[in-house]
Amino acid sequence: MDRSFASQIHIILLGYNSVWAGGGRHTNWYPWNRFKDVFETLGYDVTWCSLGQFKQMKAITPSKRKLFICWNDPTSLELYRSGLVDSRDIVVQKLTSLGKGMEKESWGADPLQWCKEWSWPIHVTVQTLREKGLNIFAFGCRSMTEIFPEKHWACEAIGKRLFWILWGGTPFNQEYLQSEMKPKMDGLTTDVAYVGSRWGRTGRGNLEPWAKYIDPLLKSLPSDAKIDLGGAGLGGQVTDSSMVESLQRAKLCPIIHAASWQAERGIQDRFWTVFMAGRFGVVENDGVYDFFHPSEVVCEVDPAKWLEKSRYYLENVQEQLPFIEKAQEKIKAKYNWYHEWERVLTGIEEQDEEPLPEREFDEIMDQLKAITTPFIFSEDGPQ
Repeated sequence: MDRSFASQIHIILLGYNSVWAGGGRHTNWYPWNRFKDVFETLGYDVTWCSLGQFKQMKAITPSKRKLFICWNDPTSLELYRSGLVDSRDIVVQKLTSLGKGMEKESWGADPLQWCKEWSWPIHVTVQTLREKGLNIFAFGCRSMTEIFPEKHWACEAIGKRLFWILWGGTPFNQEYLQSEMKPKMDGLTTDVAYVGSRWGRTGRGNLEPWAKYIDPLLKSLPSDAKIDLGGAGLGGQVTDSSMVESLQRAKLCPIIHAASWQAERGIQDRFWTVFMAGRFGVVENDGVYDFFHPSEVVCEVDPAKWLEKSRYYLENVQEQLPFIEKAQEKIKAKYNWYHEWERVLTGIEEQDEEPLPEREFDEIMDQLKAITTPFIFSEDGPQ
């Protein structure tokens, strides 16, 4: 990466920076916290704040262009409408199937069919803003698009300005990943540890995958088995260090995904954190084959086979070692956020554009102010 680009840019991470009374925080605090460290490690000036806080500190680096990274707090559309984006600035929107203003939506009993019929407003918003000529980019967890018509169309339209990245590894800094990460095969005093969350409601969350995978595993264990469950919906949030300690004591760290990520084949933080911690779990999402050859990972989508494999590796811990070693080899080389974000920021630099003329930019901002929703929804989507 050209250091001159880093010297010209001030990255603004928007939202999720609050720590509540008692130490709790929004789930998105964890990736944003790691991203701040990643960007600083890569040589960028970084400010992590709310939109309101940014409004108060907007002049802290007036000579630098801003590169805003946002998700739902605010959305890219809300950010442009705020009047705080200059024509020379860059906006980067996080993509997910659902977001702000879609709280009543549900994946239902058939998430795959839902994804095929869904209007994908966040993706369409980025495509629309780019079509207007704005200097906007997008990033998201690497996932499938081809069989989801609206998602695929929007992603193709966004083109090379969309960066698919892995999604996970919030507890681990670059020094750990490059120098300290290794298989953890000793001191395994817990049988099973799951540290993450059990969240949502029927049709939106991971309750159904929990019932299909985790519950049968726990019920299959002897009564004196040592089980460690932690996280939101499982006794409360835990710190990154506590999560890693719990995982590193466990013979087996089961891996599951929310139903929508199973449908999209998107691999989430649970997988990456388990293997970065030096431990092992059977994954139930065949999106893992986007990163690993079938010989390099243990994946079973069928719940009965997943349970069978999980029990086997629980009872044969030393046979986990080749899979942990292969995962960590690839994580160290390329599957980590330090590598991924360097690739993304290089791609943004290569596609960066001259600012729109002020009059044209202002006209677009006036058009956007007429839209009252957080994202741009299709006519048959939520209003």
